[in-house]
Amino acid sequence: APLEEELILEDLAALRPQVDVAIVSLHWGTEYARSPQAAQQELGRALIDGGADLIIGHHPHIIQGFERYKDGLIAYSLGNFIFDQNQHVFTRQGLILDLRLTKEGLQDLQVWPVFIQESQPYIMEGEEARKLLQTVQERTRNLGTESQITDNHLIL
Repeated sequence: APLEEELILEDLAALRPQVDVAIVSLHWGTEYARSPQAAQQELGRALIDGGADLIIGHHPHIIQGFERYKDGLIAYSLGNFIFDQNQHVFTRQGLILDLRLTKEGLQDLQVWPVFIQESQPYIMEGEEARKLLQTVQERTRNLGTESQITDNHLIL
């Protein structure tokens, strides 16, 4: 599907009456950019305004931040998961977005850090997890959203 706001909004308008929760997955952004472009933020917010509850972005191959907008969440890029890009540490990092979907919307938003070792992702723990989560927390804060690091995960 083309990444065209008008078409996505038409699809959301047709879909929304049939579902409790609308999730949009977008292939967007600039590869290896640590933060989303202004145009992505505008589109993400427009889609939330148009009925999306959750937007999950992919393409940058690097972790970007999260933005809570109204009652929705925009995950600009979760990084990689099992993608074989071993040339940089940041392309071997990813996030698992763990949440509960209800008729009332998104609940219990948690983010778990992942590292890819020999093409196998594992959930990071301890200092390794904390260091990556601090980076995610900073990028999220730069998008106007606060979060909290607890144990080995981030709470949004």
